[in-house]
Amino acid sequence: MTPANTRGNKKKTTVKIDQDLCARCLNCTQIVEEVFFYDEKEDEVKVDNSAITDENIDLVREAAECCPSQAIIINED
Repeated sequence: MTPANTRGNKKKTTVKIDQDLCARCLNCTQIVEEVFFYDEKEDEVKVDNSAITDENIDLVREAAECCPSQAIIINED
């Protein structure tokens, strides 16, 4: 697997959850569980940016599109 955050074109993909907007519906964790996970202790959905790969980046985008509160922010610089 090639990490999407270290592609040959030097682009770095990062994802952030706006915790103020997040409804904690956990849809994202079901779409791509290796990237999004729920931290029960902090009551937050978190992101493992190192788990974003070329193989799952489309699922990450799908999770952002399906987010009812638009809390998933993708930065592809």
